[in-house]
Amino acid sequence: MLSFCFLLAGAQSGTTNIMADPQEPIEGENVTLTPATVPANSISCRWYQGTDPGKNLILIYYLPPLTWQTTGPGFTGRETGNSDCSLRITDLKTSDSGVYTLEMERPGALEMGTADIVVSEVVSKPTLSISSNPFPREHKDSLQLTCNTRATRANVIWLLNGKPVGSSSRIQFSNHNRTLAIQQVLRRDDGNYQCQVFNKMSDGLYVPVIYGPDPPAIVPSKNAYYEHSDIKLFCVADAFPGVRYTWFFNGKSCGSGAELALRDVSRAQSGNYTCQAINLLSRNTASAALEILVACE
Repeated sequence: MLSFCFLLAGAQSGTTNIMADPQEPIEGENVTLTPATVPANSISCRWYQGTDPGKNLILIYYLPPLTWQTTGPGFTGRETGNSDCSLRITDLKTSDSGVYTLEMERPGALEMGTADIVVSEVVSKPTLSISSNPFPREHKDSLQLTCNTRATRANVIWLLNGKPVGSSSRIQFSNHNRTLAIQQVLRRDDGNYQCQVFNKMSDGLYVPVIYGPDPPAIVPSKNAYYEHSDIKLFCVADAFPGVRYTWFFNGKSCGSGAELALRDVSRAQSGNYTCQAINLLSRNTASAALEILVACE
């Protein structure tokens, strides 16, 4: 990132534009700050960090025919001046971010300019970790995920199934967005989580939310049949993971599985048929009942 501002230092002062190459420097790389023009008869180029000329002097480069350089307290050994009044900084650190000011002195006049550079961190691929139950139960458990990154100024973005995760009364971010906490998970929180740090994306971490069974449905809902009919009843309940179905006739077990088949029924088979669904992981249950009447033909 690069922004410019210009300073005016009296009636005999001018301003110049300073360009950075590259415009978005990264730590470990180099950057060169170059003024757009160097006034004729310029004597020296004075570079310092910040906007106060009395502080953080980096160097003064004297132009031909003198061509020599003196350094100040802001010099780190990584800065070099040049005859075009440019400043080259090598092996950039994030601490090099900030405003740099150039003063170009010539007889009776001073030309100035500033450049603001931001040195971005080198970011490796982040990783995800989970510090809560990896199989949270709907309405009961919480979920906590951490985006692990060494970036100290990380801008962390969370995604669920490729879409940004926003904060709410249930969903909170902490530790500079590195931690995602979801209270009392819902089934819509199920899915593939990722975190993004700058332009680096973590691998996905799939978090299944254990829910259900919801109240089952018995189909068909028809409840009157003639003797010697064949009856097929189906039980359906929404849940994750799958459910086990058990059928009861007047309170006694009469079958298992989603389908109950009754063949050549008699009047003695009139009564209450109940389907019970049990979540195989949470062991939660839900039931539905159908009263069936078998009549004479």
